[in-house]
Amino acid sequence: TEIYTLSLHDALPIYKNQHIICPSCKNVPDSNEHIGVCKAHLNSIHNIIKNLKQSLTNIINKFTSVYTNIKDINRVMDKSTIFKWSNSDPTPINRDHPVYLMCHRLVPRDLTNILHTFFKRSSIIKGIIRDVMPTNFKLLHNTTWIQHVKDFILWERNNNITSTKKKRYLRNKHKTIPNHNFTQNTVKR
Repeated sequence: TEIYTLSLHDALPIYKNQHIICPSCKNVPDSNEHIGVCKAHLNSIHNIIKNLKQSLTNIINKFTSVYTNIKDINRVMDKSTIFKWSNSDPTPINRDHPVYLMCHRLVPRDLTNILHTFFKRSSIIKGIIRDVMPTNFKLLHNTTWIQHVKDFILWERNNNITSTKKKRYLRNKHKTIPNHNFTQNTVKR
């Protein structure tokens, strides 16, 4: 599957002469894909995932304590890619990592597989996901996207790109929609 993206340079040519690097890590060209893997956010993401593990452990223990114990729960959790990553020092993740999916508000299969180990009814699993994930998605969103936006606004100020200039550009641009060559900005998944 291919996702077609329009670069910031194409969307607002006011950025045309700007070399835009990630305003958070100041290391890599800025893109939506980079936001979930930005090294500037790794420690915060790491802590959120550690807290998620503890929350899920408590929930699983609460409902299955007759059949399992904390050691069994932790053993299953620690085998998963998500929580194996959270048990060590934060290392960079790539876009195939389950944590990256969570940064984009998707529930990774790793997480549902853990829950399937302890619960056979999908209604229970869906209920746990509905109860636990919105808070974690919001935390990840605030840590990655919201922080990125704040950093980007500072970058714009430092480069003398104001909201007035952006509004003026949008007001004065041609009424026709430009024909963009999307093949140059293709991300394959």
